[in-house]
Amino acid sequence: MKLRYLILPILILSSSGPASAEVTLGVCTLVSCATGYYKNSTVCTACPTPGTSADHNTGAITTCYITANDPLSDTTGTYVYTTNCYYTN
Repeated sequence: MKLRYLILPILILSSSGPASAEVTLGVCTLVSCATGYYKNSTVCTACPTPGTSADHNTGAITTCYITANDPLSDTTGTYVYTTNCYYTN
């Protein structure tokens, strides 16, 4: 008896993790990144700490920000930003 394999293309509509991806005929296309990540060319990269980003983010590092009114501390004391503070390149 001869074995035969049937390989079918897979279509993924959503996934967990830092990126949402569509897969068609084995070709991956990065659609957007999850909260706390930005789109760095063709991969999702974590925003610098303590930064975050919106869910389904499709922008660069400039879409990462430090959230307003969240207390932050360093050697000089505790402080808050009065508005979201966005990163620059």
